[in-house]
Amino acid sequence: MELTHSTHPKNQWRFLCDHHRHLLEQDVAGAKQFWGETVLSAREKMAQSLWRQALTTYGNAWETATILLHRDTDRSRAELRYSRTVAEFIYALRRVQNRCDANLLYQIASCELEGLPLTHIKQELMEPLVEAIACDYQEAADWINELPRMSEKVQSPIH
Repeated sequence: MELTHSTHPKNQWRFLCDHHRHLLEQDVAGAKQFWGETVLSAREKMAQSLWRQALTTYGNAWETATILLHRDTDRSRAELRYSRTVAEFIYALRRVQNRCDANLLYQIASCELEGLPLTHIKQELMEPLVEAIACDYQEAADWINELPRMSEKVQSPIH
């Protein structure tokens, strides 16, 4: 089955409420700040084994990265932010052994990037997602365990 706008799964994957989504769409600087705080919060929740909360928080970060993919004037940074966010979200889904949603998120990301005037080659943006999809449970767990160290090294995430 080919995904169309009406059947596209992102239309059913909603993490932000309509009010907050609208606020983030209107304020790029605020969306960047919210994205950074949300990614760090998701990493912290994963480190604490708060899986359900972490996945919801990654969902908020992903939706925000999607908004920024379309609204941020720094296209290159927006593309890298989006790719990185989706990769982390997929690793988190793989960590909780949710391969179906990880595969669906990969498809959504591929469709989201399709047709955009990208500054990076799409394949390069998708490569971290391919690696995340291909990993087994233990590799995902190891990758997630490294997130606290990654957060310490990078004082501010890409925003």
